Amino acid sequence: MKRQFLICAITAGVLSLSAQNADLKSGLHNDFPQTVTWSYWDDGWHADKTVELVYNPLGFPISEVWDLMEGADIKYTYAYASDNLHQTLMLRQEKSGGIWANINRQRREYDTNGSEILMVRENYIGGVWMIESGFQYQPEYLEGRLYQETISSFSPGDGYFHPAFRWTYIWDENGMLEAKTCENFSEASAWVPAIRNLYFWNHDNHPDYLLSDIWRVSEWVPYSKVMHTYYGLENHAEALYIWREDLQVYNAWQRLVNEYDERSNLVLSTSEEWQGSSWQVSSGNRYGITYADGQAAERTTERWDAGTPEGGATAGKWIMASREVFSDFISLGTNEISRPVVKLHCYPNPASEILFVSFTNKEGAAAELLVRDALGRILIKLKTGRGESQTSLNISKIPPGVYWLTITSSRHPLANQKIIKK
Repeated sequence: MKRQFLICAITAGVLSLSAQNADLKSGLHNDFPQTVTWSYWDDGWHADKTVELVYNPLGFPISEVWDLMEGADIKYTYAYASDNLHQTLMLRQEKSGGIWANINRQRREYDTNGSEILMVRENYIGGVWMIESGFQYQPEYLEGRLYQETISSFSPGDGYFHPAFRWTYIWDENGMLEAKTCENFSEASAWVPAIRNLYFWNHDNHPDYLLSDIWRVSEWVPYSKVMHTYYGLENHAEALYIWREDLQVYNAWQRLVNEYDERSNLVLSTSEEWQGSSWQVSSGNRYGITYADGQAAERTTERWDAGTPEGGATAGKWIMASREVFSDFISLGTNEISRPVVKLHCYPNPASEILFVSFTNKEGAAAELLVRDALGRILIKLKTGRGESQTSLNISKIPPGVYWLTITSSRHPLANQKIIKK
């Protein structure tokens, strides 16, 4: 039951840490490895596969060829919309008799605002693509913001999409998300309330806590609470508490923790459970990243083995799992820092509503933050003070896509950072 609710909570946007900043930022200047060699640990390193990659101008892969030590080689091919951001196709093929044979694919479509309107998974059977599962999305907008989204799921039985549930969004006057309500489509062809999320923000416009209520007969009743805790710039924990009706309190239950290094690369990601008086790790990964010449040359992954509880305590330990070696770097240049006077951090990236920005201007001059689109048009402008600065940008009003955050001083660019609005 706990696992089922955690999956439901993440899907509903209650818990979201596990998906943030998971991709490795390989180099300081938007460098990407064209070759990744994987090994697994079993009392020594053993070769697993070599992956050859090709990228689009924004650094998203357009092909991955997996040369496996065991089993058939695999090839992934990706296609994107004209913005090079929104993925429209992921095709999986396997090599058979020296020929790449179609296995399955995932297709996506988007509206003019960049919102997803279709996602289907298809299998290649008898020379024909057959839908296995999928969703249709119908977003509606009010004053430029997402107001309601109806989701229909694919039924293999009749080959049609049927209404399943819909989300309704409420925004405050500052453009911050205030509430999000989910309704299920009943057998009586009526929308029935299911879950309601209420969002609360701290004075820095960081998420503070979230309350989730469920619909019971004719009213909303408490179900869970998510508390956000921040450790420095990016390290962050989200703790889930479940409502105890008999005690009229929220009881600690599950916590997700992410930690990052100075390059904004993920170094720790754990799921923890509350055991009486403290949080105990139940699963997770720990990453060791080696840098050389400004590039991530190697990454090792350790996995948490919870072991067998002894006397109520978890007898767990970290176990070495895999190693990635990166080589044949290619620079796409879109993230290049033009002058070494600013240390820039942006998170979360991608972001949907609030982007937190921190930087140190060693020249000490007042600076200005600019958010530009692909055509160079300024969409957001914010002046900062002198020296070290930390602030937040509300990007909820701009359409999903890729943008560039530029820090300028006396109209001279100090640093550029690619940001993604999802």
